[in-house]
Amino acid sequence: MAEIRHYPFFRHLRAEPTSHVLRYRHGRLRAHGRGLAFWFRPLRTAVVEVPVDDRELEFHFSGRSADFQDIAVQGAVTYRVESPETLAGRIDFTLDLRSGRYRKRPLEQLAGLLTQIAQGFVWGYLVATPLETLLTTGVEEIGRRLREGFALDPRLAEMGVLVSAVNVLAVRPTPELERALKVPELERCSSAPTRRPSSAARPPSSRSGRSARTSSRTGSSSRGARSSS
Repeated sequence: MAEIRHYPFFRHLRAEPTSHVLRYRHGRLRAHGRGLAFWFRPLRTAVVEVPVDDRELEFHFSGRSADFQDIAVQGAVTYRVESPETLAGRIDFTLDLRSGRYRKRPLEQLAGLLTQIAQGFVWGYLVATPLETLLTTGVEEIGRRLREGFALDPRLAEMGVLVSAVNVLAVRPTPELERALKVPELERCSSAPTRRPSSAARPPSSRSGRSARTSSRTGSSSRGARSSS
């Protein structure tokens, strides 16, 4: 954000290089550019500051599949302002000349517009595709539709905004449905038969060992009796 310092009768503004500043005096544009610094009288001046660096917007919206299952799409887009003057004519980026902060919430308004546009690109695909297909191939298909939509949509050019990257992170059902989908797999795992070791692989029991030792002692006694006779 711009830094504004207060002096008697005047104020001084210094903006960052990643911000495009438009300075108006008596309602007419007097100067504009990146990283401007200037003196001004607050009663005669209005200042607009539009960020022009790359910004990442996370989006999350919900829809319904062809088989009437709720689905959620999560991802992020990277965008930047290509024409600050054009965007400033659509969204109010006016600064409060006492604090240097925005009078309204223009970045939140821009994020809401981009999210609505992104949702429109994939809404038809969601309602026409069954849940199983969305969960298996939905990430790639939604990403493709978003990239093509942002590249061709004239509304972005009318706002002076360019979307440079799209990343779809996940396509998921509701938590309740996700737990229900895991139940059959858990039941299959619990009902699978357990393998027992074969009798040949079992170690000899202590009873068998005692029997073998008893037989050995009995055989030795018999041999001794025959020798003495």
